[in-house]
Amino acid sequence: MKSEGAALAAERASEDDIQKIGKAVDDMEEDVKKGGLGDEGDYVFHYNINQAAHNCILLQMIDAIMETVK
Repeated sequence: MKSEGAALAAERASEDDIQKIGKAVDDMEEDVKKGGLGDEGDYVFHYNINQAAHNCILLQMIDAIMETVK
């Protein structure tokens, strides 16, 4: 699922999508530098990748997975 979402995101992402993904990475790195796990940024990163794929099925799947993990 991850590779499919990433492949679709690479083809379909808008500039706004790319900026959101980059911000999630920055937020994750900042949290880790402060001693955190970066888990919230990781969720946002994966969500934004799937959002950039513009595939509602992938978004629903990532939501279901992340609800289970939280």
